[in-house]
Amino acid sequence: MILNYSDIKFIDSFFPALFGFALDGLILFSAFTFIQYKIEEKRKLSNLKNSKASLRGIAGSYIAACNLIANQHGRKSEKIIYFENDHEAITKLIDYFSEITISDESESVIELVDYVKTHKSILDNALPIASQLGPVATVSWTGFLTHINYINSNTTNYGPSIFNSLECLRWLEGQNA
Repeated sequence: MILNYSDIKFIDSFFPALFGFALDGLILFSAFTFIQYKIEEKRKLSNLKNSKASLRGIAGSYIAACNLIANQHGRKSEKIIYFENDHEAITKLIDYFSEITISDESESVIELVDYVKTHKSILDNALPIASQLGPVATVSWTGFLTHINYINSNTTNYGPSIFNSLECLRWLEGQNA
């Protein structure tokens, strides 16, 4: 096949246009892929935050019961939000518990033990939620469950288990999920 001058002119003008079209397509494809990646990243972050909020909610009643114990054992505060369960609230509660001896006969401790006995399965079933947050959250929630099991199985000396369970929750709350 013999190419004449007009055929060569067509090929010379066709390849740059084809290359430009392919480059435009690559740029558009990259832009769409990047946008999808960012949307997926935000969705995953939102799911992690929702999972952490779920754990906070599940542990919220336990933390409220611990606040009642602190109040019954002499904590005086101007403003207490019983269901407050952020890192700072748990840290303040732990600091207070480190300074007192918890009486197993106090009404609030008995209520906490009853709460643990009746809601232990809910706390146990939250472990898959913690595992979605990552290994540190899983270890933290497992530690929390270990101390919940001590409270559930023991008949006395609940103080150390209550303190340690709160410490595990503080570790969970300190994670950046």
